[in-house]
Amino acid sequence: MKEKAAAVVQDAKAYQRLLDIDAHADVEEGIHQGLEAVRKGNVRPAREFFAAFEAEHGIRR
Repeated sequence: MKEKAAAVVQDAKAYQRLLDIDAHADVEEGIHQGLEAVRKGNVRPAREFFAAFEAEHGIRR
């Protein structure tokens, strides 16, 4: 059975670097998902979306 560390000690600079790497990975994943949606045709114009959203929620301009 593999043991897991109960705690990790690192300096603030190293911790910030991990946070930055994680944020960058999240952005890349979002872009990947967006491109995949376009490839599959699961998109619509923003104007169409907002018109439907406003109608659904009773928002008038």
